[in-house]
Amino acid sequence: QTQWTQNPPLATACEFESRSRHFIISPHSTSRSSDQKFPPPRPWVFVDEFQNAYYVVHMTFGNHARTARERRRIQNRAFSVRQVAQRIGVEPAYLSKIERDQVSPPSEATIRRLAEELDEDPDALLAMAGKVSSDLRDIILRRPRLFADMLRQLKEMPQHAILRVVREVRDRD
Repeated sequence: QTQWTQNPPLATACEFESRSRHFIISPHSTSRSSDQKFPPPRPWVFVDEFQNAYYVVHMTFGNHARTARERRRIQNRAFSVRQVAQRIGVEPAYLSKIERDQVSPPSEATIRRLAEELDEDPDALLAMAGKVSSDLRDIILRRPRLFADMLRQLKEMPQHAILRVVREVRDRD
């Protein structure tokens, strides 16, 4: 049986998505090395039936962008806020506000440039920003009832079944 607690044992890291919200599950750690940025203050913890515990933190668009940029900055100093902002064509102060969730996520074009710069999936970043790619929107608008029905049917399917459908459609082309 699953339960939620705030005092977990050691766990492993992974990510999951639920109801259009992106979550990152960070491992609980008793050590405090300088590169550890988790656990955040008072996170919820998921404990599964095997007594594995996971910190669950809602990962916003800005938080995810900042984490991705800072991960790259550890190995390459060219990923400072100022330098990334210059390469994607925005002001450094604006990028900083985006990363701190002080402003709404930017336009689709800016998100795509940021995704390319950070080597992230643009569709995933757009989804985290609450947006749908314009090419996907155009496809859906051509047959809205069909796609709405298909998405509602897929909603309850397990991940492996959805992947099978995607492979089947992709292999026909």
